Amino acid sequence: MDSSPISIFLKQHGISLFNDYGINDYVLSSRDSLTLIELAKKKIIPIIGGDVYSIDDNNNLLLGDYYWLSWSCNRNQDETVETKSYFERSIEMAEKQIVKVERTARKKNVLLYINFVF
Repeated sequence: MDSSPISIFLKQHGISLFNDYGINDYVLSSRDSLTLIELAKKKIIPIIGGDVYSIDDNNNLLLGDYYWLSWSCNRNQDETVETKSYFERSIEMAEKQIVKVERTARKKNVLLYINFVF
């Protein structure tokens, strides 16, 4: 990971997937995810999608029953990664999905974590 504000935030607040899963990435709580979205807004970085994980009794991350909360924001034919409309749409979608994750976590009384795709 580089030294961008997003990378630094992930290292400071995220749970690393590297040691247990060999994936050089992090997951965040929904609260920290909202902060990360704010950082993406400031840097004008679109969020391509996200995966939602739960944790089992042995602290293993599971896609499990919450896979349907994962999302992706595909570009429309007339958009590029740099297009303002794509950026805004991707941020809006990410924010809406985090609200769904939070609502589901409260309803099911589980801890859910988000992995972002940029």
